[in-house]
Amino acid sequence: MDMGNMAGMDMGMGASGSNSTSSDSSSMSMNSSGMMMMKFHVGGGDYLWTSNFAATTAPGIWGACVLLFFLALASRWLHAMERSLQAYWHERAFRKVIQRAGSAGAAHTAGRDPPWEPSCDVPRGLFQVVHSGILYLLMLAVM
Repeated sequence: MDMGNMAGMDMGMGASGSNSTSSDSSSMSMNSSGMMMMKFHVGGGDYLWTSNFAATTAPGIWGACVLLFFLALASRWLHAMERSLQAYWHERAFRKVIQRAGSAGAAHTAGRDPPWEPSCDVPRGLFQVVHSGILYLLMLAVM
């Protein structure tokens, strides 16, 4: 392909490719094509999750970092607890099935997943909602 005749093509970016000013301290700016340009800055003033939670002072930034640290710590702790809680809920569901079916149900359910049991699966679902919510907040903080 001849690249010589492509010099006249303007992909909607204009002559300079960017229409943004770099004098502000925002982390993103828009260029003429509507794409976001990323740039790194160290100052405060960015929103963490809402406009009410924007750390502008040094103690505010430090507090936001401590909050994010403890959210990450809680996320990892919940992930570590998940395996033991899953085993507990699994065992509890099998015990309930065996209690309802008697001794014949023990042989019938061996090696299978237990059926849906509200007393086990509702706490499992709530646990997953809390863990996913913390992970979602951490993802939004990174973005």
